[in-house]
Amino acid sequence: MVRIEVELKPLSSLTVGGSSPSSSADIPFNRLLVPPSTIKGSMRTAVTALLPDCYTACGEVEPRLIRLRHGKMGGPCDVCKLFGYPDSPGRVYVTVESQPGEFHLLSRVSIDDERWVAEEKKLFSQQVIKPGETIVVSVAMDTRGLGQDEEERLVRLLLYSLHALRLWRLGRGAMVDLRVRSHDLPEDKYGDLLEPLKRWLWE
Repeated sequence: MVRIEVELKPLSSLTVGGSSPSSSADIPFNRLLVPPSTIKGSMRTAVTALLPDCYTACGEVEPRLIRLRHGKMGGPCDVCKLFGYPDSPGRVYVTVESQPGEFHLLSRVSIDDERWVAEEKKLFSQQVIKPGETIVVSVAMDTRGLGQDEEERLVRLLLYSLHALRLWRLGRGAMVDLRVRSHDLPEDKYGDLLEPLKRWLWE
């Protein structure tokens, strides 16, 4: 089992949409705060969009289409091997260890998508985590049953996904930064990818 502890912070106001009958906000924050599935899904989407050379991604989300695509590819793509697909739970497990316990209320105005102007009487409120507040996340990868070459290949794809997340979005469009706080990976194998992850990218 590979374990990586990551400190993540939003660079813009972060909202993970949810619903709450008791909330005074038009767009309340998810009652689970930042769910692990949201972070894992963003890592997957980001690395698929910014896929490194020599890796494969089916690019599908609907189960039937994933199976069809994998059939044409001769087997599961690398991204699905790592993050899972309908016939496999995948190898990545995300746990949110700590996160801000309070939200801030932000007022926004709706924008007309065609004219790019504010719409009259369309003010709404949104619960957010402020930029700079930190979320601590543990990322684990199950390496059981993998040969040495395949393990190294998928561990590197996992690290690529953390790099890609810093260029992607989380929740309802927030850009985030992250850095690795601790890990149990050998530096001689993965130092080229780990070293840049040990410091904030957007400082």
